[in-house]
Amino acid sequence: PRPPAADRPRKRGHRARLRVPDDALPARPGAEITLTFDLQPLDEPWEPDPATDATDERPLDITVRVDASSAEVSPSLMHLRLTDARGTAPGDFRITPTSAGPVKLFIDVLRRVDGAVIQEITAELPALDAEDLEPSR
Repeated sequence: PRPPAADRPRKRGHRARLRVPDDALPARPGAEITLTFDLQPLDEPWEPDPATDATDERPLDITVRVDASSAEVSPSLMHLRLTDARGTAPGDFRITPTSAGPVKLFIDVLRRVDGAVIQEITAELPALDAEDLEPSR
């Protein structure tokens, strides 16, 4: 049973999904890693509103900005279109570590029309420890 309308969120929520190929880790200097980013709709009740929902005809334009410690990122900005029903299409960022050690990622999701921050994400790509050749934690 659906919860009463008063108990459902007014807008549909989305979660960020970050993926790298299984064989891309641990991070190594000069070895490019493809980071795939997309937003997925949350599987929870929400109250549709045709007047304000992001649809195929009226998607929400967002900008994804990626920065990294000790790595080059290309592209550093990507524009995606968000719909409430499907989220966004995936977008690929190339991360190239410039030194040994883990790579910390800083990802901002911005509403393109006004630059308002919708979501801030941090993640870390583990590196190979030189001393014991085990993935870092």
